[in-house]
Amino acid sequence: MILSKLLRRVDFNCYECAHTWSPDCSRIRLEVLWDAYKSLLPLYLMLNTAAHITRHKGVPKLTGMISEVLSNSHRSAASLGLCFFFLGVSVCSLRSWLGFFSPWVLYAGSSVSCFTAILLERDSRVRLYNVYILQLLFEMMATLLADYGFKGHPLGNSLLLGMSVAIHMHLARTSGVEKTNLSSWLRKYHQQAISCGLRRYEDKDSAWHCIPASVTAACVANYFWPSQRVAIYAFSNMLQDAYVHAAKTKGTPSSALGSRLLFGHLCGILATLGILKPHYLRKSYIEFLNNVLGHRIGLVNWSAISHLGFDTAKVYKEHLMPPLDPDSISESYKQKVWIWNLSDFSLADRSR
Repeated sequence: MILSKLLRRVDFNCYECAHTWSPDCSRIRLEVLWDAYKSLLPLYLMLNTAAHITRHKGVPKLTGMISEVLSNSHRSAASLGLCFFFLGVSVCSLRSWLGFFSPWVLYAGSSVSCFTAILLERDSRVRLYNVYILQLLFEMMATLLADYGFKGHPLGNSLLLGMSVAIHMHLARTSGVEKTNLSSWLRKYHQQAISCGLRRYEDKDSAWHCIPASVTAACVANYFWPSQRVAIYAFSNMLQDAYVHAAKTKGTPSSALGSRLLFGHLCGILATLGILKPHYLRKSYIEFLNNVLGHRIGLVNWSAISHLGFDTAKVYKEHLMPPLDPDSISESYKQKVWIWNLSDFSLADRSR
């Protein structure tokens, strides 16, 4: 049943489904690129300034700080802005060549566009993006499973958090994986008490001490402050560390290229699921995307996308069908969507 939905297609054009505010594909790409860039630049300026001051433990030389912060902020804002620009190019082009939309068209267009745009970004930033996208995907999966009646084990969050933190700390100590803020914080405040006790008991230091120390500390922390989001974040961090470790041992593609390929693949899955089932996405993330895209998410024709067989319009059922230019819509859209919505509107007017 699920596979049949993934293979379903609709022959509506990109104007009817996506950029309903303008039938000009080239124009909307530039508009989205500019809106995303000007929305993200102030955010990255603030984040990079704080990170620069923290990294140098004080206010460094003003000229060097301004140069580095401006360069990194411009690069990050342009990179994510180009993600949306290339997304418009790839999805609109695939629809034009193939003559239809499908979940696979969304996945292919999103993957290629995000991989192409993220080539501009720094390696360290790409790894952070991967962890965040993984976290969003796992949160979507957890919400979907809960919606279908699946209930997790009462100790599931504690076990997941303990396992993830233990592997994360072990890789940070033994395999040369770059230390993250998470590992530094855990080592400073949680792991040291148990690790020092084991070191005193054995009268020596050992790499395996971090495993029971991390598991115990994580389980105790989750008992007093249960949070599925924290457990998923730790699990996503652990997966990213495992990938970097595998890249260093030549088990996967090089870390620089492989992380970007992974980012493109993850974004393709997230974009496809987010478009087909937006009600499973975190609301704060939808609001963030809406602000970045110039408040255009509500202008997407969710009624047309619902024809792929998913309850896409569930979260945006308060939005009416967006007004479209009759000269720019296809016969298929007129017969399957437009004529029925017009009849609904006329019946509603008569009942008033």
